[in-house]
Amino acid sequence: MRDWRKRCLLGLLAVVAVAPGCGLGVYEERMKQTQERLARLDEEDALLGEPFAWPASVTLTVFLRPPRSVASPPIPVLGSDWLLRCPWAEGGLPVSPWEMFVGVYAFSGDVDQLETVIQNELLGGNVKGQRIQEPISLREVTFIRTAARPDDQVPVTYRRLVLLSEEESHPRKTWLPLACWFRWEVYVHSHEDQHVLICFKVLDREATERAWAENGAPASELRRLPVVDRKLFARQRDACLATLRVGEAARRSWQDWNPR
Repeated sequence: MRDWRKRCLLGLLAVVAVAPGCGLGVYEERMKQTQERLARLDEEDALLGEPFAWPASVTLTVFLRPPRSVASPPIPVLGSDWLLRCPWAEGGLPVSPWEMFVGVYAFSGDVDQLETVIQNELLGGNVKGQRIQEPISLREVTFIRTAARPDDQVPVTYRRLVLLSEEESHPRKTWLPLACWFRWEVYVHSHEDQHVLICFKVLDREATERAWAENGAPASELRRLPVVDRKLFARQRDACLATLRVGEAARRSWQDWNPR
C-alpha cells in the first residue's frame, strides 16, 4: 500500500516536471513539498499498522490505523457487546506497558451520560477506579493527519477524559506481588448519534512504584515493571488519532487504501 502511494506521488511529480510553463523555481518547490510528504508517510507507516476491519455489528463506516505496538485486529471485550481490545503486541511481560480499546457506541443522550456509560464500561465496576477532573481547556483536543493529501488534512476533534484505576495482580499469570496503577486516556469522536471511542490504557509506573515502595516491595520486584517509552507512545497515539475518518470520509480513505 505504501509503495502504491509513493508511485502516485512520484508520478504526479513527473507530470509537474514536464508541464509546459512550469518554471524551475515552481518545480523545485513542488518537488520539496512532495519529498516532505513522502517523509511524513514513511514516519506514519513506521508508527502505525494497517487499518483494521470493524465487526459487522458496526453500522458506521470507520477508518482507523492502530499503533504498531498493539496487536490487530482487535478482540471483543468479555461482557461487552460493543467494546474491542487491542492488546500489547509483545508477549512475555508480567504486565502490558499499554494497550488500546476501541468501539462504536450508539447513544442519543447527553454528553455527561455518555461519559458515565464509557467509564463504567471501561472500568468494569472497578471500585478503585476514578475520574480525573481536568481543566476545560484539555477536555477537547484536535488532531490533523499531515501525511494525507492537502484536501484530506482535516481536523479530527475528540472529547477527552482521563481515568485512573488500581488493579489487583494475578500471581499465577503475572507473578507481580502487588496491584498496579493504570492511566486511561479516553478519546470520543461523535458523528450524529454514533460515538467512536479510542482509549489508551497505560501503566502508571510512577504511581505503581510509589504504592509498592510504601508496602515494602523490594527493589528487585520494582525492576520487573516494564518501562513505557513515553515519546514513542505519544507519537503513535497522536498519529493514530489523526487517521480517524467516519462516514463518507472513511469510505474515501478505504478507497485510497485499497485502490481497484
